[in-house]
Amino acid sequence: MNKGNLRDNRENRSKSHELPSSNSNDFSKNKEYNTIPQERFYKKQEEVTFRFYQVPKALFKNPIYKGLSMGAKLMYSVLRDRLDVSIKNNWKDEKGYIYLIFSGEELINLLEVSKNTVTKYKRELVKHRLIINKRLGQGKSNMIYVLKPEIKEFLNPKNWESRIPKNTP
Repeated sequence: MNKGNLRDNRENRSKSHELPSSNSNDFSKNKEYNTIPQERFYKKQEEVTFRFYQVPKALFKNPIYKGLSMGAKLMYSVLRDRLDVSIKNNWKDEKGYIYLIFSGEELINLLEVSKNTVTKYKRELVKHRLIINKRLGQGKSNMIYVLKPEIKEFLNPKNWESRIPKNTP
């Protein structure tokens, strides 16, 4: 790396990360920036009230989930989110395990994929032991048990302290 690049990098790091104000010449000429309604932008003082699907880091970091497609990971997150409805409806089996009913049609419409793709993703999740897909009979939606991802294999307990903030004087 030459000295010019090092100097440019140091200057970039020392600059503020705030964008120019909206009356800046560069942004005032940006058509996309100026045509989007202001309520679509996030602002520092606002609390975000949107609901989000959460994807467990284990699906990316644990080697046993290697080969799990992005679509299957997204479907897992959608199914995991649906557990909240099952809990409210008190949908549990004789052992107390929470299950959900999520039709293939609902998944097709929500994920905007084909029936074959939904079937493929479910098979991946079953193979990786992230769901149990219990058939209830022809024409009926299956009972789906969403299982917790395995995390023991890839966590390093010696590294846990690295995540704990140190008290500084």
